[in-house]
Amino acid sequence: MVSSAWHASRGVVSALILQERWMLALVLLLGLAQAGATLFQPWLTGNLVAALSDQGPVTGAVLLVCIFFVADAIITGVYSYGLGVVAQRIVYRLRMIVIEKVVRMRMLAYHHLDRGDTFTRIVSDTSIACLVVSQATTQLITSAFLVAGGVVLMTIIDAPMAATALALLGGASLLSLFFARLVRSSAMTNRRNVGAFGTQLNRILSGLTTIKASVREKHEVNNMSSVALRARRSGVRVSTFSALLQPTMNVGTQLALAGAIIVGVVRLHEGHISMAQLTAFIMYLFYLVAPLVTLFSAFGQIQQGRASMDRVTELMNLPQEDTDPAHNDSIFADDQLPTTIPHHDNELPILEFDDVEFSYDDTQAVLRNVSFQVPARGITAIAGLSGAGKTTVLKLAERFYEPSSGKILLAGNDITQIPLPSLRRRLGYVEQDCPVLAGTLRENLVYEKSSIPETDVLRVLDLLGLTPVLDGLPDGLDSHLDEEGSGLSGGERQRIALARALLKRPEVLVLDEVTAHLDRDTEQSVTHMIREVSRTCAVVVVSHQIALFSQADKIVMLDGGTVRGTGTHATMMRSDSLYKRFISQAG
Repeated sequence: MVSSAWHASRGVVSALILQERWMLALVLLLGLAQAGATLFQPWLTGNLVAALSDQGPVTGAVLLVCIFFVADAIITGVYSYGLGVVAQRIVYRLRMIVIEKVVRMRMLAYHHLDRGDTFTRIVSDTSIACLVVSQATTQLITSAFLVAGGVVLMTIIDAPMAATALALLGGASLLSLFFARLVRSSAMTNRRNVGAFGTQLNRILSGLTTIKASVREKHEVNNMSSVALRARRSGVRVSTFSALLQPTMNVGTQLALAGAIIVGVVRLHEGHISMAQLTAFIMYLFYLVAPLVTLFSAFGQIQQGRASMDRVTELMNLPQEDTDPAHNDSIFADDQLPTTIPHHDNELPILEFDDVEFSYDDTQAVLRNVSFQVPARGITAIAGLSGAGKTTVLKLAERFYEPSSGKILLAGNDITQIPLPSLRRRLGYVEQDCPVLAGTLRENLVYEKSSIPETDVLRVLDLLGLTPVLDGLPDGLDSHLDEEGSGLSGGERQRIALARALLKRPEVLVLDEVTAHLDRDTEQSVTHMIREVSRTCAVVVVSHQIALFSQADKIVMLDGGTVRGTGTHATMMRSDSLYKRFISQAG
């Protein structure tokens, strides 16, 4: 499992690198140039020391040293800037890949996700993961080049001194590798704990009114404290192992420096090396400190990046909805697809369930052998006690879920053979929670098709009794609404969602408890409007309001996930005791 996740992560990383290959190559060249300039400085300093020892001219040597120091500083600045730019470009690309995967995700998979953890993966883990493909990887290569070059030049200057220094550095390096592995495992735990913290926080924010009304603030704060404490402890563990990397290399470098100086002084007295060579060697050793620390820090960052990339990849690998191959390049494109279904004969059913079964995760079936037809005109009401499967029926029609067996037909066509955009454009779905999207009222109403004339928008708002609401908003249709529709009642939010669906001009209007939050007068006007709409299209409704059932042209009664019976309100009241009981409870 871990291996497959990492292989998938590597595939995503490779794709991101390929997209930014020229920018990454330029940054890498700048890094190598900076490393080369750094490696040249001790040699120049050694020449300066030799010139001073020989009492020769030093102006040219001093000028050359200054030029290389300035060049090194300029290249380092440009390199750091380029690294930051390419990192942000990669973060952007990765986030857009993940977001596209999430919005195309099958609803059944989405409902199993923790919202807070998903948010953390998209916002935080993507940033950390990009250390793998940008900063850490580039720094790893340039630091390795600098270390390798320094080792070669130190060996050329004096092999015994180099052997002493490298032996001491090697022990420190092995210990650093051990800590780097601990960084990765602890980082994975920390990312999971941070995700759990996000989930708990989302729970509190979404249910704050209930928490306050129940006087459970202290209880929730205590719960958050335990979750936050786990995140803190695992974060401290990551920091501990990360912090041990640099001191380990520092101690190794100091021991290597001390050993090299001792050996160097002995060899200087024996005449095997000159003072200029000893100076250059010690400078190379000093210059190895920063790249060695960077090298192992980058390795530690890569371990953290791998942990985050695995979490991001798990999200990306969740099941995706089937989409129209001709329009599958990007969900952000303007994919105004034409319908692929011929004009429907009004004498035939527009929607049909044929022996449909459905279950969650191979558990006991929620629906069994469900069969019924929806006429092309009129109201078809789905009735049933709580848990009968009413909302599931609606979601199957929208292909939010896929049936385990059986068929669902739209205008005689199996909906699995219809491209999803075409299918959903012919259905107008209004869900029970009726969300208002962050944006203006106009953007909410013409969400699917921005070219809808304003006269049509105003007419639908008037039909739904929303004109007073519109008149009360400071900027009319261009008034901004937040994601929870603050300032709007539950009934107003429901009617806005209903208006959004009506402006699609659907062939089938699918309504899930759309009158649940309406007062009696508004409920009657909305019910009358639904009756009028049903003269031009099919309306499939789940409700607990008697008014809708009394006006329905057809009732489908569900009981325990099966169709108990169908008929008009009057016939069902006479022949079905469970329906009669359902209506009495609804009333």
